[in-house]
Amino acid sequence: MCLIKIHTPTSLTPSLPEDGEFFADARHALELRKAVENRILDGEKRIELDFSGVRNTTQSWMNAFIGNLVLIYGQELANRVVFKGCNDTLKALIRFVYGDAMGRRDSHQVSAH
Repeated sequence: MCLIKIHTPTSLTPSLPEDGEFFADARHALELRKAVENRILDGEKRIELDFSGVRNTTQSWMNAFIGNLVLIYGQELANRVVFKGCNDTLKALIRFVYGDAMGRRDSHQVSAH
């Protein structure tokens, strides 16, 4: 099992405000997506994404992070990745982005690596 803590971008200070962090920078989403993809390619069977301390993200941030992984890995992603520490807002956004990406993947028959 691999735990990836969803953190502030490496270019920013690591301290989190009391009410949690808000993520909108696509470069940050790409950094985290690469971390997950590297674990998948390394053969990790279970990857936990810990969103503790994250208040919210933009939909485009979540698309760049999760949506693109879904387009590449489809159901395999759901079988390997577990989301932890998500508030209700993040849960709804993750469900929406995941479902939308799966629909696009199915309708366009995007092939995995």
